[in-house]
Amino acid sequence: MRFIISFLVIARYWKFYLIYSRFLENYTNKLFWLNIALLFTVVLLPFSTSFFVGGFYDDVRFIFYVSNLIMLSAINSIMLLTILKSTSEHIEPITVKWLKFRAANSLFVWVLALLLSFVFPIFARFTFIFLFIFQGIGKRYFF
Repeated sequence: MRFIISFLVIARYWKFYLIYSRFLENYTNKLFWLNIALLFTVVLLPFSTSFFVGGFYDDVRFIFYVSNLIMLSAINSIMLLTILKSTSEHIEPITVKWLKFRAANSLFVWVLALLLSFVFPIFARFTFIFLFIFQGIGKRYFF
């Protein structure tokens, strides 16, 4: 089960990475290092997922897991913004808004989960559901 959860989370980020990386026109040194940092957070994810699932009600484990997802989302967002900065005039404005919304959605939900873990720790573990709710709302708004 731990492996499946980790795989599904990585698949979600991989899909987003493939969507925005197709707009890449110039691969810079900055993007190389952002890619390495992103890879580090992805490689860490199976460990943090297994650690968290092994002690679902342990707050420290959850905070470690969510911190990994926050780092992953933040690096993903920075990479997206870096790519859009150099290519956004070639992309439809609605697509740019949608990509930014998707990146912000992930970062927002995981930061919310971290903050809630200090006040409502059990509820915080289920905030991932908001990823799908907000994404569904965003799809209706943007498309």
